[in-house]
Amino acid sequence: RGTDPALEAGPILLSQDDEQQLRILLEQRMSPGDYAGELYELARNEAPDRDSERLEELIAATIRRHGGAQTGLRLSRPHCTRSVCTLMARGTATTSDPRADWQRLSASIMNQPWFREHFDDASTVVVPDAQGIAYLTFYVRCTPDACRFGTNPF
Repeated sequence: RGTDPALEAGPILLSQDDEQQLRILLEQRMSPGDYAGELYELARNEAPDRDSERLEELIAATIRRHGGAQTGLRLSRPHCTRSVCTLMARGTATTSDPRADWQRLSASIMNQPWFREHFDDASTVVVPDAQGIAYLTFYVRCTPDACRFGTNPF
């Protein structure tokens, strides 16, 4: 298990080597100019703003609270820039349905009141390979007080 306090319960923290391999795999599936490719470029090149660290901690805290059942996932630390937050994961052989685990964890994050106040969209790239299933989810930030989700539940 990972020992990072950001991911104490549930999913396992990806090692740096695993995270790099996952990045390479996901990058091969994205094309410049497509939606995921544009979001990935923002995540890689855009600077964080004053809320980025707070949003990263909110995502990590939700994972700690709601991720206990998703023990078959290995996750990156959340990463936020001014426009987008990302979370990478890999489903492992210890889970019977990594897609369901990822969907439950993603739904937990997206159903938080703070999520609806800071994000307008979520998009996931899913890549199966010989080691399992890889995920890269983009949470697209909105302008404060102009989020289309608002405070209404989904």
